[in-house]
Amino acid sequence: MKTLKIISTAALIALMFVTTQSQAQRGNRANRTPGLYNCYQDIPNLTEQQQQQIQELRTAHLNKMQELRQERRSTANWDEKGNIRGQMLERRNAHRDTVRSLLNEEQKAWFDENYQNYRMNRTGRSGRNQGRGRGKGYNGGRGGGNK
Repeated sequence: MKTLKIISTAALIALMFVTTQSQAQRGNRANRTPGLYNCYQDIPNLTEQQQQQIQELRTAHLNKMQELRQERRSTANWDEKGNIRGQMLERRNAHRDTVRSLLNEEQKAWFDENYQNYRMNRTGRSGRNQGRGRGKGYNGGRGGGNK
């Protein structure tokens, strides 16, 4: 009976730890501007009009990107997939430039400084992930490969 209590207590503690860790990965979203997403919501001193315009641009952009994703998934032709991916990149850059054009000089300076950091962190290509992935050989470049 005592062993069962110990096991159930340990399982409960482990469950609480896993739950806490998974929640910590989401970050603090409590003080963010409603309706905007990461790279735009932290821009300092956005007016109501700017927030509304950015939200409208974002909605149109996300809808078009979803259409392009569906189109890319529906084809087996790799050249066509590459062309669609190019269109998506062009649209992303145009969207970023359009949003940037709505900002004042102070906001543009902040946006220019922080947008690239947002992109790198979002895609997992920041410095904390170096050593993983391509170009490092098997086992993260730590040896152990075929000799």
